[in-house]
Amino acid sequence: MYKCLILILLLAISESSVAINYVVDVGGSGDYTRIQDAINASQEGDDITVLEGTYVENLIIDRSITLKSDENASLEACDSCHPAVKIIADDVILDGFYICNSDGEDCDFGVIEVRAIRVNILNNNVYNSTGYGIYLINTSNNLVSGNHIYDCRLTGINVISSQKFVILNNLLERNGKNGISLDNCELSSVIDNDVRENFENGINLYDTKMARFINNRIYYNYEYGFFVDNCNNNFITGCDVYQNAKNGITLYNSSSSNLLLGNNISSCGENGLQIVRFSEANVLSGNSLYYNGINGIDIMGGSSNTISNNNVKNNNVDGISMRNNSNNNVISNNIFNGNNREGLHMEKCNTNIVQDNYAYSNKNGLVIISSENNTLTSNYIYNNTYGINLEFIRDTFVSNNKIYNNTADGIQLTYSKMSKLLNNELYGNKGDGIQLSRAEDNLISGNLIQNCSEYGIHLLDFSTDNVIFINLASNNNMGGIYLYEGHFNGLFGNILINNLYFNVKDNTGDNVWGGNFYDV
Repeated sequence: MYKCLILILLLAISESSVAINYVVDVGGSGDYTRIQDAINASQEGDDITVLEGTYVENLIIDRSITLKSDENASLEACDSCHPAVKIIADDVILDGFYICNSDGEDCDFGVIEVRAIRVNILNNNVYNSTGYGIYLINTSNNLVSGNHIYDCRLTGINVISSQKFVILNNLLERNGKNGISLDNCELSSVIDNDVRENFENGINLYDTKMARFINNRIYYNYEYGFFVDNCNNNFITGCDVYQNAKNGITLYNSSSSNLLLGNNISSCGENGLQIVRFSEANVLSGNSLYYNGINGIDIMGGSSNTISNNNVKNNNVDGISMRNNSNNNVISNNIFNGNNREGLHMEKCNTNIVQDNYAYSNKNGLVIISSENNTLTSNYIYNNTYGINLEFIRDTFVSNNKIYNNTADGIQLTYSKMSKLLNNELYGNKGDGIQLSRAEDNLISGNLIQNCSEYGIHLLDFSTDNVIFINLASNNNMGGIYLYEGHFNGLFGNILINNLYFNVKDNTGDNVWGGNFYDV
């Protein structure tokens, strides 16, 4: 008897655990004509298949089910001031619907609203929302994939206070604010989405950390491609960001320790990539930035960033522009080519390192103004107008650079003090190799200056108290060293040979010469 009871109980449990597949057909051929009725009848783990037709209702999914459109079923909210689909149960799948709530007052919710975990929103067309397209809040471990989200009044996908979700392979276009927005999120992935023609930003991030943005295409948005505000430790890689009206990517307001690797950023209306307002310790590496309306990379008040191995070319103003106390940055192993003004422009910035870069075919190579304690070393600078132009600087270290074939001076030092130009190679420049104008207390030593069209070293405009020590100036077309207006300078141990008109000329007579070598 007990065995019979146990057998009956096991059969009952087995029957109750078998998932049921309900069919909904608005035409009446299924189990139900309304989707909500099927949801109310279902149990955990059941499937509901919705056949082709238009269903006018608002759904509340409060149990773990799969709700799938079999033939492009369309769901229109009957009350457009509430979500067309609200999911409050975990482990739900919503797949393959056309969903909208096109009429009614503007509202701050989504056509699809998710307040649960492990929810999959798959292959839906979400459109004409009076609020957001898909709205996730206080959730985790959700997947939003394969959806087309368009013509929503606010943002296409809006995620708040959520973590460990994936937004994958969606198309978001023509939404009234952003394509995708994350606010106070972490440990999420946004991968392989097309985000275009949204009326504010393609992807908008606020207070988000440890998120990954991989292989997204972000283009034709009316403001920024990425706008990143107060976000830390995020990873943006492999994204194509182009023809956005403002910046391609902006790191704003203390956005720090982010890694931007291998992105292509082009033809944006303003800067390709901008770091602004105390954004620090970011790494920008292996990116291509070209044909942007202002600068390739613009840094305003950003410090301790590493900018390396980027290809920055053909931008309308500068390759990299640094301003407003952008300090302690490392700029290394980049290529600056074909930019309409400077390869690198630095103004009112201190203690930066510019090392192992190639700057060529820009209007000017490297320009530094009103800055202190910067280091320029081991750069290749050629085929520009001016190679290096330093104005109103002090305590700057310029060493081991190769500066050649520029159409004006190799190095121009103007109104500058207490800087060192050491062991540079300057040749084939069409102006002077090194020119000093109103420069004081600088050390010029160990430089090789050859085949320049004018003078090897040229002092102008009352340049005083400089030390010019152990340089080689040879085969320059006008002269080796020319002190046109230089006073109280010391010139020692220089080798001055084979310069066309003269090896040395001193117009003032109050400079100190000693131990220099001249040929006949």
